[in-house]
Amino acid sequence: MRLSKIFLFFIGLMLSLNLSAQNNRKEQLKKQKIELQKEINYVNSLLSENKKASKYSVAQVRNLSKKISIKENLISNINGEINLINNSIKDKKSQIKTLEDELSVLKKDYASIINKTYKSKSSYNRIMFLLSSDNFNQALKRLKYMEQYSNYRKEQGHKIMMHQTKLTSTIEKLKKEKSNKLSLLSEKESEKTSLVSVKGQKQNIVKGLKSKNKKLITEIKEKQRKSTKLQNEIQKIIMEEIRIARENAKKADSSNKSGKTFKQTEEAKALAASFKANKDKLPWPVERGVVVSKYGKHTHPTMKNITIVNHGVDIATSKGTQVRAVFDGVVSSVIMSKGGAKTLLVQHGDYYTVYSNLSKIYVTKGQKVNTKQKIGEIYTDSRTGDTVLKFQLWSSKKEQNPANWIFKM
Repeated sequence: MRLSKIFLFFIGLMLSLNLSAQNNRKEQLKKQKIELQKEINYVNSLLSENKKASKYSVAQVRNLSKKISIKENLISNINGEINLINNSIKDKKSQIKTLEDELSVLKKDYASIINKTYKSKSSYNRIMFLLSSDNFNQALKRLKYMEQYSNYRKEQGHKIMMHQTKLTSTIEKLKKEKSNKLSLLSEKESEKTSLVSVKGQKQNIVKGLKSKNKKLITEIKEKQRKSTKLQNEIQKIIMEEIRIARENAKKADSSNKSGKTFKQTEEAKALAASFKANKDKLPWPVERGVVVSKYGKHTHPTMKNITIVNHGVDIATSKGTQVRAVFDGVVSSVIMSKGGAKTLLVQHGDYYTVYSNLSKIYVTKGQKVNTKQKIGEIYTDSRTGDTVLKFQLWSSKKEQNPANWIFKM
């Protein structure tokens, strides 16, 4: 009997833990869905700005690709919710079956009790049962037995009512789960239809751009040329700063004759250590935005035969958005490019963050900046309505993938 109770306890504990895990997963999916919906709404606002500026643009294709990706994640999220509900429905059906079986046994036992009670219901039979006792102690025991039997009957009746209530409640919960499932299935179908529509929009814009194929290829090549030039300049600046730091270290430390060691001040060391300690926790360089181009090599959104190399990440945001420093540091350099776009480098010990495609810069070289301090405004392309921050992160002379450093990028 004891082993049976222990077994039932562990079964109950496992069911409780499973229910808790399902509830946690359900809450996670709900929060994720809210964030995905917000992201879709934000991308829609960016697309609206694109459409105002131009009927067909690479910016639209890129933002539509982002919207497609988010919608696919949303459909996956809904599938996750449906799977949880399916598991919940299965559990509730099992609970209902168990409750029905237990209720059937309780009702049979109760019917037997009522039948026995009916046969001996007269007060005469009860009195005779007591009077026929051999002695006073036996009479007391029989009286106690009669009380216990009466209490047991009441207890069985109460158990039946409790089981019936629990069964009714579980059946109602099952009906609700089935209703929620139907609602989610409808939502899923709606999102799938919407996804097909967005893909159609993207294809139409791609077709429109292909009619301007030669012009588009020329623009892409020009952008690549400017990007390569800017990248060389960024690398040159960082290398020069490392060289100067080594020279200073060589002068300060006669034992460092080769000058190969990149020695830092204690303040710079502490800053670099703090920056490194915040890997994967650094704030976004904008308050609101979506990553539309990740780090590394990618196929061009519309020209599949052209490969683009991104040395950082591109973050699409709305017109007038200000850029923020992702960590405490010192403004290392300001690069002025032809056409008006500006680039800002911030040093964090032997780490650097690079903010490109700015229209305004609020800080000057050598100025100390704090985490989340506004340091400039992002440039908006009047031809496409596109506002994109190009963000890079370097460790000494080696570029890094910002997604590994910025929180949930």
